[in-house]
Amino acid sequence: MAATFLHDDVQLKFSFHQTKWAKQRPELLGNNFGQQMLKDYNGQTYWLSIPISKIDNNLPDFLMFSFGYGADAMIYGNPYEQDIVMSDLVPYKQFYFSIDINWWKIINQTIIGKWKYIFYPLKYIKTPMPTIELSQKKLKFHSFYF
Repeated sequence: MAATFLHDDVQLKFSFHQTKWAKQRPELLGNNFGQQMLKDYNGQTYWLSIPISKIDNNLPDFLMFSFGYGADAMIYGNPYEQDIVMSDLVPYKQFYFSIDINWWKIINQTIIGKWKYIFYPLKYIKTPMPTIELSQKKLKFHSFYF
């Protein structure tokens, strides 16, 4: 039963936003949006989303709770190089807590036929929502985080 819960309900998701760091090191972090989405780890967040209905059956089954992980201030390929060139810039981890929407569950229930598979990638993209960030031993609230 535990394997079924993990397979059917837990979703891995991704979000990205452009950062100021890519302008400083475009050869490493990307020259355009597409390259930055793949190369600029500072703007990437990886999410684990779990249905809230597993905790409280009274809530909609498409509503999810998400845990995210990211990092910031990483502008060199290795820590040693960053220490030498930018000793005052220290990379740090970021942890996020947010809500999310399982768009695939909504689409599956509303769109009939093969057309619904056009929207399948939405299953892996985190919906921008209010988010709490924990980093550098501080809590920060984002009214809209992607």
